[in-house]
Amino acid sequence: MADALHDKDLQKFYEDIFAMHATPGWAAWKEEVERYREQVSDIGSISEQHSLEFRRGQRDILTWFAAQEGIMRLAYEELLSQDTANEPEAA
Repeated sequence: MADALHDKDLQKFYEDIFAMHATPGWAAWKEEVERYREQVSDIGSISEQHSLEFRRGQRDILTWFAAQEGIMRLAYEELLSQDTANEPEAA
C-alpha cells in the first residue's frame, strides 16, 4: 500500500478515529464495555450449549470493541512504516 497516507480519505479516517479516542465519551464507552465484558466473562454456571455459545460470542465482540483503539494505532503505524519503507533513498 505505497503512499497509503497520501490518500486524503484514509488520512481523514485515521484523524477522525484518533480524535474520537481523545474524547470523554470514548473513555466512558470503554469503561462501559469493560464493565459489561467482566459481567459476561463468567461462563462456569452456563449449562446449555446454545447459551454458552451465545455468551462466548458476546465476549468475543466485547473483546474486539475493547481492543479497537490499539488495533487502529497498530494499523496506522503499519501504514506509516510501509510508506517509509517505500520512500526512495536520498542520494
